[in-house]
Amino acid sequence: MKKFAYALTISLFASTGCAMAQEKPTSEEAKKVVNYYFHGKGKGVVPMEYKFCQEVALKGENKNECVAEITANSIKKGQEAYIWMNFLVPAGEQAKLLLQYSRNDMVRDTGNLTLGGATRYRTWKRIPTTKAGEWKVKLIQEMENADMEVGQLQYSVVD
Repeated sequence: MKKFAYALTISLFASTGCAMAQEKPTSEEAKKVVNYYFHGKGKGVVPMEYKFCQEVALKGENKNECVAEITANSIKKGQEAYIWMNFLVPAGEQAKLLLQYSRNDMVRDTGNLTLGGATRYRTWKRIPTTKAGEWKVKLIQEMENADMEVGQLQYSVVD
């Protein structure tokens, strides 16, 4: 069990195929993550990272990773773009996530995801880019008794 917990913690803090050195977590940080993974069912997902991406690797060393990040949050009208997300999902969880896309404070589109228990659940969804303007994406987890916003990003679609 200790070896599994150690491997689980290391997999959470290490990124595959990344040449950057990772800071070793403290004992308390590792314990907190492992405890949440095994005992956090029903308490919500933890969004570790989410960003806009132009390309996601579908195979190879960087499979499921964003390999072409959109850093300016400015996207050309009609450009194919994604919101790429990485979550910690407690063991045994089947988390339902709603992605809500708004322009000019009006909801224009939605998307749904179901996330299974994992220390590194990476997924992505195409974002709307057909209309110019200021857009917002809300990540909302559907909980048993209430919905909980777990993240939000903004982007501009330009002509």
